[in-house]
Amino acid sequence: MGTRQVAGTRRADGRGAECLPPGCELYSGDFLESVTRNIEWVESTRSKLKEAYLSALDRMAVLLMERALYQEAEDTCRKILDIDDCIEGAHRQLMLVYCHTQQRSKALRQYAWCCQVL
Repeated sequence: MGTRQVAGTRRADGRGAECLPPGCELYSGDFLESVTRNIEWVESTRSKLKEAYLSALDRMAVLLMERALYQEAEDTCRKILDIDDCIEGAHRQLMLVYCHTQQRSKALRQYAWCCQVL
């Protein structure tokens, strides 16, 4: 992935986004995924960590798009959709990637898939 290109980015609020790529690489799946019993603190922690990961991936996809790193942005959006295919923003971002890369048929297929899952 294009981590070098994203490393120097700055958010509008002045805070750096340089930790996004390495932070996203740390996520290796659901917290305590071998625990199948419904234990409230495990479920709560699992949910919070997954949400933080998806949020970081979303931010990273936006930053990659801003820098015209379309392949990396596509890969990042696919990671989001592999985890939760009901995240409309990831579908939209992926359609934008396809539009910017002159892949209209892929954008239309992505739109159809988005309509189907939502």
